Amino acid sequence: LFNCLVCDHFFNIHKHEKFLNNVYHQNYSVYSYKKINESFKKIISLPRKKSSNFNRVINLRKFLKKKKIKNPKILDYGSGTGVFTYLMKNLGFNIMFCEKNIPCYNFLKKELNIKPFCKDLLKIKKNTKFDLITSNKVLEHLSNKVLFKVLNKFRKLLSKRGVLYIELPDGPSASKISLKRQEFFFEHFNIFSRKSIKILLKDFGFKVLKIQKVYEVNKKFTLRIFAQKIN
Repeated sequence: LFNCLVCDHFFNIHKHEKFLNNVYHQNYSVYSYKKINESFKKIISLPRKKSSNFNRVINLRKFLKKKKIKNPKILDYGSGTGVFTYLMKNLGFNIMFCEKNIPCYNFLKKELNIKPFCKDLLKIKKNTKFDLITSNKVLEHLSNKVLFKVLNKFRKLLSKRGVLYIELPDGPSASKISLKRQEFFFEHFNIFSRKSIKILLKDFGFKVLKIQKVYEVNKKFTLRIFAQKIN
């Protein structure tokens, strides 16, 4: 685990990328959620005050309302068990999902009746445009090589002046407590700071509109980033 003294970015360097890719493709749902259906029901039934997903949705909806973004076409990248996507759909949003893990993909499509966009974003060749792309606690799991390709893909898929909403572990805040926290586990190739995510997004043609530092109800330190595509 390394820390940049200039921008306070943390990054893990190891030789387990291939192993992690296999986990995400097939076994991640088993390791992380055991039985997907039971995990979904448990999370979706949490009281609103104890639900990070509910807080995320309300916060995003307030932002869209303030920016007067009405009826956006949304793509959620890395949907997992689909709790966020499901909540957005139930609020009337036009949302599609992208999920590489096969059991999760099938659960969202068949059980939650959410429309899929793709399994692997980097292999899709559709020219569909989205007004909003969301990605919650996903990008930190990508190696730099894959992360850069995904950000380029986001930019291509966003409509003119399209908005990107991402959530990431907040490295500097978590480091004040302990480097043994979940934010720094080895499956996180990058653990961002406010400064480092601004630098990265600027390099890929995005203007950061707003960054919120949040200590969530699940006791995770989080950065919520709103960025806009620069044409």
